[in-house]
Amino acid sequence: MNLNELIKYKEIDDIPEYAISILKSGKAEVDEVFKHTRIRAKRGVAGERIDTIVDGRVETPDGEYVSIDEKTGKPGWVVIGAHGEKYIISDSTFISLYDEDPERPGEFISKGAPVLSLKLDENVRLHTSFGLQDIPAGGYLLMKSNKKIYGIDEKVYEDTYKRTGKKPEECLKKALQMFGLDNNNDKETDEI
Repeated sequence: MNLNELIKYKEIDDIPEYAISILKSGKAEVDEVFKHTRIRAKRGVAGERIDTIVDGRVETPDGEYVSIDEKTGKPGWVVIGAHGEKYIISDSTFISLYDEDPERPGEFISKGAPVLSLKLDENVRLHTSFGLQDIPAGGYLLMKSNKKIYGIDEKVYEDTYKRTGKKPEECLKKALQMFGLDNNNDKETDEI
C-alpha cells in the first residue's frame, strides 16, 4: 500500500466551481505570486509517460503523457521543478511562459507573469485535462484565469513562488473579479 492509498481526497471534477466555493466561503486566503526559480526542462517524446512525485507522494496517480501540441506541431516539454518533480507543459504554453537562460542551457527562467494563489484547507483530487492530480491540504490552486487553474504542493509552492506584495484584500477582489463575483457587473457607469 502506498502513501496515496492512505490519504482521503475530496474528488474535484469542476475546478473553477471549487475555487468559487472557496472564494464564497469567506475563508479564502488569496495572494498574488510570481515564479522566481529557474526550472530545468527538455522537449518530451510523444507518448512518453511522466509521473509527478513530490517527497515520495505520487501527485499524478494516472501519470501524464507527452502529446503533440496542436498549435505548434511539436511535443510538449518535460519540466523538472524545485523538488525534482516532473510535469508536462505543452510546447505553445512553455514558449509563452519561459525563456532559456543563455548562460545555462537546459535551464529556463519564467517570463514572470503573476498569478493568483488560493490556499487549500483539505486534501483534493483534481480531475484535470492531463489526468488526476492529488494535492494535500496546505497546497494551493494557482489561477491564471477562471479556466486556467492547477494545483501545487505546499513545499513546491513555497520554494518556487514569491508574493508580489499586493494586499490580501486586493488579491481577493481580483480573484472575485476573475470569476465575475465582484458585484460590479450590474452597476451602471457614469461615463459620458
